[in-house]
Amino acid sequence: MSIKSNVMQFQLALFFTEEQLRPDRDFYRLDEKIDVFDLMPTIQPLPEGITVDNYPLMKFSSTNQLFTCDISQTRLDLYLNNHTNPELFKYSNLHAEFRKHSLAIIDYVYNMTNVKIMRAGVVADYASFCSNPAEKIGSTLLKRYKPGSVEISVRQNIPITLDGIDCNNLYDIRCGGLIFNKTQHPAVMIQRDINHRVFDKSCPISEDNLKRMVSTSINELTEDTFTEAL
Repeated sequence: MSIKSNVMQFQLALFFTEEQLRPDRDFYRLDEKIDVFDLMPTIQPLPEGITVDNYPLMKFSSTNQLFTCDISQTRLDLYLNNHTNPELFKYSNLHAEFRKHSLAIIDYVYNMTNVKIMRAGVVADYASFCSNPAEKIGSTLLKRYKPGSVEISVRQNIPITLDGIDCNNLYDIRCGGLIFNKTQHPAVMIQRDINHRVFDKSCPISEDNLKRMVSTSINELTEDTFTEAL
């Protein structure tokens, strides 16, 4: 079997304007509306008065292990995970599935809950396989690269405006790899994170603006943007 897609993960992050102490009250029907979540959701409540950042109070998942959704007190994270199935799906298929379910999640939040969203981000992790990741990053991106380096990372933010919405546009490039068929495959790991810049955290973003921002951000995450990064 060969690797068909180098994308390791897509992620949609939605940040709430207010803490949700009981997200199960708003999201208990999510698996009815998003059919990819075909396993029983798990609820992991915290003791009253206890707050833990990003602790998933509620979790949805799919039997094929591709999709998971974590809901904490402050955010919702939808993941498309391709770490264990890179031989099965092409990038274009995963990209389309991620778009479909991201927009469906947003539709659910705005039409089936009382939750307000103040910020959103779209993230993709991509593996560019090569024999020497440090050499590839250093010789391509660093003027003062010295051969023999075993670890290099580069991070930059190039702000962009998408359909009138100001966004951070983060690139994180580092050495890494993937274990596939019991074999280690070294790679340059490229993460791209597009999230809209928030100036008033108490002000929710409208459904139309959020869908436009997320859809346009996903459009930006074409495979070419990763293959051309190095």
